[in-house]
Amino acid sequence: MNNKILFFYPGDIAGKNVEHVAASGRVKNLSRIIEKTGYEVILIGTEDVSDPKINIESGITETKVENFKTYIIKVNNDKNSFFSDGKILYKYLERIYRENPEISKIIFYGTTLRFSRSINKFCKNNHLESISSVNEWGNINTQGRLNFYLQKLGISYVRRNFDKTIVISTLMESYFNKNKNNITVRVPSVFDVSKYSQAVEKYLEDIRKQKDSEADKFIKFTYAGSIKNQKDYTANFIIALSRLNSNLLEKCKFYIYGSTKESLQKALEELGEEKSIDKLADVLVFKGFYPHEELISELYKLDFMVLLRPDLPYANAGFPTKFGESLTLGLPVFANITSDLDLFMKDGINSIVVESEKVSDIVTSLEDIISKFEYPNYEMKINAFDTGKKFFDLNNYVESMALFLGKSNEK
Repeated sequence: MNNKILFFYPGDIAGKNVEHVAASGRVKNLSRIIEKTGYEVILIGTEDVSDPKINIESGITETKVENFKTYIIKVNNDKNSFFSDGKILYKYLERIYRENPEISKIIFYGTTLRFSRSINKFCKNNHLESISSVNEWGNINTQGRLNFYLQKLGISYVRRNFDKTIVISTLMESYFNKNKNNITVRVPSVFDVSKYSQAVEKYLEDIRKQKDSEADKFIKFTYAGSIKNQKDYTANFIIALSRLNSNLLEKCKFYIYGSTKESLQKALEELGEEKSIDKLADVLVFKGFYPHEELISELYKLDFMVLLRPDLPYANAGFPTKFGESLTLGLPVFANITSDLDLFMKDGINSIVVESEKVSDIVTSLEDIISKFEYPNYEMKINAFDTGKKFFDLNNYVESMALFLGKSNEK
């Protein structure tokens, strides 16, 4: 019975590398959905090596990643390895397929041409279904012109040549649906809410009882990630804080996970705002890097996740991982509308909608929420939690995924 699916992620599938946490997490959560439809998922991750002359037999190891059977293959990400990596991957796929002849489909996370071409060729030669999982449109400002256009070529290639696509946003769904031969399913950022829902529910019940308490009444904003990540305009939020009147600012704390004071100072210097941090000594709390499970246990105790992005194609085609995860933790989001966020955000109910990522608009929203804030923010947190369970629990996408995987593609 052909009941196995191979899911290839060209990176650190275990998510030990900070830069791969969100992407590898999505691969594993999509895999959990797929397994609930009756398939067994086998993962492939990569390990970057400097030597392009790789011994195929020693360049692949079998392991377990969160209970998934997993192969780790060695690749060379040097710019000169474009064609050699594709050929090496093809040989790896041959070996894995020999060991797992029940494989009927291969999913490729991403659009990298050197891998997508090999996967597509292998699927056609072995009569397997090719599926892509595409989550990003590309950002010329952060990627550079060459990498940006290479990614565009990659996206166009998988749309034209792969049988099906798992997309993350309505914009991406519309783009892939222009090819009538490509079947799509839209799955936003999703999570296994059962892992932490009990702890969140207990915390929400505890703070409900503290409504009239005289305990810590700071408004606790937070951001988890790299300040230098130019997807998020967190530095603008810092600048906005520095422009608040002191009577408002003294009511705020901003907890920063995953970034240092030095990286923030550098980001502010690039914006010509290095003095903004001077006013915030009692406001900014740098927490350092936390393993994901430990980070979750911190976040649900805070008031607002800050998520600010510009109204540009890369932000509208993607879907921020932090948004869905924050709501599933009962953590309202302080954000402007990009992507599909307007489908889930209700201003003043489960989140705070900011007009834009511009400093002036952030200041306006901050002044408004601080003046209205009532400790312990219970109603907004419970509404966020309910929204998270409804829209971002992976269990809610099992049926649509089953239909997607079962649809035939007659070309």
